Amino acid sequence: MMLQLALFGEHIQYSLSPLIHRQFAQHLDVRLDYRLMDVSRDEFPAALVRFRDQGGHGANITVPFKRKVLELTTGLTQVAAQVGAVNTLIFRDEQILGANTDVQGSAEHLMSLGWRPDDRTLVWGCGGAARAVLAALKRMQAVWVGVACRDDNQARLLASASGASVVAVPWDARQETTVDWIINATSVSPAMDWFPAAPARGYCDLRYGSQCTEALQAARARGLAVVSDGLGMLVRQAAGSFELWTGVKPDRALVERVLSLCSRG
Repeated sequence: MMLQLALFGEHIQYSLSPLIHRQFAQHLDVRLDYRLMDVSRDEFPAALVRFRDQGGHGANITVPFKRKVLELTTGLTQVAAQVGAVNTLIFRDEQILGANTDVQGSAEHLMSLGWRPDDRTLVWGCGGAARAVLAALKRMQAVWVGVACRDDNQARLLASASGASVVAVPWDARQETTVDWIINATSVSPAMDWFPAAPARGYCDLRYGSQCTEALQAARARGLAVVSDGLGMLVRQAAGSFELWTGVKPDRALVERVLSLCSRG
């Protein structure tokens, strides 16, 4: 059987997701067709249902649909329900099950960079990606996490819903906040003046490739010792999605092999 899968999002023509899943499938002897579905906000609901009805087995969901897709699901995994965002769908008959593999992917990626539970971590953003990162930090027992976005009220609401270790940081105060790690979960490149005057130890941008080149350069110019894009996170969450669809888990060696291939590309 050929698995019919797709990634739904906006402006995703340069996504590495098809390459990543093809590599997993080839190595694990799984027949797979993974396509990109670049659709607008208005087109998304109908396009998703049409893909399912035409034989689709599942899908990945990216910006800006990770929360909007909740309206279309008929059930959620425990993690997806807790986070309030979905990045993976499994189609079963008429059912659309929503899952979230971003949480585990985020945790594994941050640990690989040397993040520690006692590090003070500031997350920029309040969308679906930020929610997954906050859930990952909570799972890893982070002692202190700040969340900041342009809408201070949204930051307060998200912090309140995320647990006692998460506090809202006013957007205008993000530079004065002393932290060890900064995670950019927004869709924009931070300017130099976004970064704290006192250098943090690490910076992780959830975007990858040319999308975040300037951000990584700005972080290095500020003196941060560890600077990373989100490619490692992308590959690791993809491994989680692949396991949900196929029942086969890509092992760590395969994940690292695919990550190396994508880095060279």
